[in-house]
Amino acid sequence: MRPWKRLVVIGLSIGAGISVLLALIGGIYWWIEVRPTPPKTWPVLDIEAIGVHASLVTRWHEGRVEYQFRVWPLDPSLAEAFDKVANPNPPTGAGAMFPWLAKPPDRSFTVHFYDSSDFEICNIPMVGLHPQVSGTGLTDAMVANDRSSSCSSSEYRNSQKWNISYQFPKLTAESAEQERRE
Repeated sequence: MRPWKRLVVIGLSIGAGISVLLALIGGIYWWIEVRPTPPKTWPVLDIEAIGVHASLVTRWHEGRVEYQFRVWPLDPSLAEAFDKVANPNPPTGAGAMFPWLAKPPDRSFTVHFYDSSDFEICNIPMVGLHPQVSGTGLTDAMVANDRSSSCSSSEYRNSQKWNISYQFPKLTAESAEQERRE
């Protein structure tokens, strides 16, 4: 074989080898980052400061964290107060005529994930939070079922604990009574 042909064959062999290696590395990376995880049910949190329980189920799927988030009253006697918070009165005055002027209800939740040393590694605002109405006609929970790309695969997979931050009024029997009178 002539020397220049030999160089061409060696060059093509090296190029093909590098291409196969890069494809293999890309496939491994894709498998690690995109492969789904089984659903993880996190421990229920009792948030006594506002009078609610919070539950969370998550999984990694198609490059995002999918979640099912639920908040409900700690005590069944707070069902009416919870219903009033979950379904605030419609806006009045200028807010009724011009919805963009209406003050949004102050209820929001953000889930925070922590590693085994209690360092926060990522957080996800709970979007799409909506009331879940029971057979009695009262809202028995607020739920969100969505997905987020706020956490990377490695952050999510290293999460060991969770907690929430919130903007949510405190549920009390007095607040339910006051709402009933108004």
